[in-house]
Amino acid sequence: SHELRTPLTAISGFASTMTHHWETLPDADKQRFVAIIEEQSERLGRLVSDLLTLSHIESGRVRPVQSPVDLEPVVRRTLEHLGLTDIEVTCDPDIVVLVDEDHIEQILVNLLGNAMTHGAPPVGIEVRQDGARIDITVVDHGVGVPEEFVAELFTRFARGPQAGEQQRGGAGLGLSIVEGLAHAYGGRASYAPNEPRGARFSVRLPAVPAVS
Repeated sequence: SHELRTPLTAISGFASTMTHHWETLPDADKQRFVAIIEEQSERLGRLVSDLLTLSHIESGRVRPVQSPVDLEPVVRRTLEHLGLTDIEVTCDPDIVVLVDEDHIEQILVNLLGNAMTHGAPPVGIEVRQDGARIDITVVDHGVGVPEEFVAELFTRFARGPQAGEQQRGGAGLGLSIVEGLAHAYGGRASYAPNEPRGARFSVRLPAVPAVS
């Protein structure tokens, strides 16, 4: 409820100020207020989308669509949509995954968002295939996850002890959604410490076996 109220309060407050004081507000303030309204609207939209996805997962309404999808173009396109230009990608261009393309993108968006929010650069994506299994791993070089919090990572509304106002906008749903989507395809999500520092969040999904 707090995550919903915060952006709604900001949107309502700044919209009301502009409505009642439009003629006297400097143009710079108007532009700043509109930018805040836009930012908070996007934040609210992400939260609503996450809640709907989580609801579908928990009610069993996520239908696995196992159609072959070339993975590397999906990874590159997702990075482009997010405006991330400095992410190193290690992915064989011949890897084909048996997952709905929208679900792949949602998994990548949530894992990358987690790394960019709670981790530190450099951030990378590593893809490895072993027969009919494929592991997608997002790596960062931040402080990692405290050992006592690892067991809660993929639970709903879980937020690390270091999460503060500088890491605002997350409701602790991203990793839970990643795990739910992975399970829908018979896969799994996992965490491991990165060396020498940081975090490695992985998703295992079905893939078309490589032709030898």
